[in-house]
Amino acid sequence: MSTQAYSSPSKVSSCSHVHRLFVLLLLIVSIILVTVPPAHAKNPINYKSEHSNYGDFHKYAQSAREHLVTQDLSQEPLPKSTEEEDLYYFFSLHDYNEDSHLDGNELMAAFTQAGEMPPVGSRLSRKDLEEMIDHALEEDDTDGDGKISWEEYLASQLYHDAE
Repeated sequence: MSTQAYSSPSKVSSCSHVHRLFVLLLLIVSIILVTVPPAHAKNPINYKSEHSNYGDFHKYAQSAREHLVTQDLSQEPLPKSTEEEDLYYFFSLHDYNEDSHLDGNELMAAFTQAGEMPPVGSRLSRKDLEEMIDHALEEDDTDGDGKISWEEYLASQLYHDAE
């Protein structure tokens, strides 16, 4: 009998965690898209007054966890994680080239659906998106290399949490 036809329990478990993390990402992106008001609204979002350059991460993470708990994706409980682990996961989801930095394109992908520019008439104008990216880089890129490192991102989140 061939043993190649059977998956080890650890492989099945890791697939379950990957599936949960993917659902968490989709939920976070959906929440972000729903909470950004249309560009033509009377009181459009003022990214400069937001608590964080990346939105209220804690609110999105908590909502995503609550959603995952209600979804019976597997019999296994969702593993506990620290706030820093949640932040790192959120950061690494958008670090597509895995260089431990978020560049303008990766920030754009984080601020939009699938990294594509918003179509005409969408909730977020091209100008607003460019201003959000410029603002995040201006405030968080402390070494001036045009990218936000994990350390810079973490420092920004801790700073905004302290406010």
